[in-house]
Amino acid sequence: MTHRAIARLVRDTNYVTLGPGERTGHISNISFDAATYEIWGALLTGAAVVVIPREVVLSPPDFAGRLRETGSPRCSSPRLSSPAWRVKSRTSSRR
Repeated sequence: MTHRAIARLVRDTNYVTLGPGERTGHISNISFDAATYEIWGALLTGAAVVVIPREVVLSPPDFAGRLRETGSPRCSSPRLSSPAWRVKSRTSSRR
């Protein structure tokens, strides 16, 4: 992936606004293309990256709880795959 492609992914877009005070959740495997957004989106815009451990991501109740927590850094821009969003939605609706 070129530098230009990464910059176009996260700068001056109409689908996401990242900048100082925002946080992206890093939940993807580093070899997955979504990690590009999660990491470089924050680095190129002055936002922060919140690394969420694999064990938390793989446990729907823990993952939903981490996204809701007020005592730790919250993710203002988590990028969830469709399957992860469905699992999180089902878990959240049971509470």
